Amino acid sequence: MYRNRILSLLTVFALATSGVVVSAAEPKARPKSDTPSKPARAEAPARPPKAAAPTDSGNSWYSQAVAQGRAGINVTNFWSRGPQLRAETVVGGHKIITIVSGRTYYAFDALAMSGVAIERAQEAIDEDAEGRRPFGNELEAILAQGAEKVREEVVLGTNCDVYQVTDDYGRRILWVSKGRWELPVRIEIFSRKSGDKQLTDFLDWSNGIPITDEFFVPHPAVVFENYTLQEYIDHTQNVGPVGSVPVLYADLLHGRRRK
Repeated sequence: MYRNRILSLLTVFALATSGVVVSAAEPKARPKSDTPSKPARAEAPARPPKAAAPTDSGNSWYSQAVAQGRAGINVTNFWSRGPQLRAETVVGGHKIITIVSGRTYYAFDALAMSGVAIERAQEAIDEDAEGRRPFGNELEAILAQGAEKVREEVVLGTNCDVYQVTDDYGRRILWVSKGRWELPVRIEIFSRKSGDKQLTDFLDWSNGIPITDEFFVPHPAVVFENYTLQEYIDHTQNVGPVGSVPVLYADLLHGRRRK
């Protein structure tokens, strides 16, 4: 099953505030129910009226993240407009798409045209903000872990401030661009437990790209399994992973975790 390959190759490019880099959304601990709720088959998501032109281009972002590690190389493209996110990557010939918009987190296989639609936690929705990107906030995360600025250097042609934190989990180094936006340029993560090192470069940062509303709506032909957040948690804890596509961006589903 290609799910295992996805889990081994895909990388979350944000640093978990616990100090651990996660490769799939970890459900928060809740009391186990006797019988996990069975998901209903989701109807196609409602599509917004066809946009005459892209909107809110001043608050849109794009970047390509290239991750290298023991499992190989993975490339993910990220787009956002305000709090909305679309991420696309290809693993084993399957295009895996994540869309986060409003109250719903979608993850689906564009080749199989199937996936999961999960209700987002209210905490995550409350954290949506027009001025904050839903990705590329690694500086905020690593500072919350206790990182300090250690030097300045040029990486990938960009003048960067370099932040580092070392703890029981390992070592994390972040290069961020100088200036107003403080964009992540490179992340190096060493895991003390596994001894593995992972390097992620963010390329081609672009701001103000015109994006239509429909870009953040899944194709109506995709068949979704519908889960409330509690159903997703119960199923994951009592049965196992939901669907064939992993949920990757835990902070956008549960809300950012803090110590």
